[in-house]
Amino acid sequence: MKTTIIEYVQSTFGIILIRIDLQSNYEKQKYIDDILEIVNENFFKAFNVKYILTKAIPNAIERIASLVRKGYLPLNKKFVTYDYYFIRENTYK
Repeated sequence: MKTTIIEYVQSTFGIILIRIDLQSNYEKQKYIDDILEIVNENFFKAFNVKYILTKAIPNAIERIASLVRKGYLPLNKKFVTYDYYFIRENTYK
């Protein structure tokens, strides 16, 4: 049975990358907060990972505010070859 890249990253690093694509009129804290709440409550267990990684470019002020409020921290280093990622560790036991 072949292992997908997602399965490999999950099992090797305990990380899943989520991509949140929103139409610009929905790039508001209230919508992002709702999405992150669902992610935080369900994805650690559903995907059996220790970390969730997502991207927020520096001028995405609303997104960054939501990420920080929901417990995500700037990764502050390139992930693969890309910048501007935020990470959250599983604190649910």
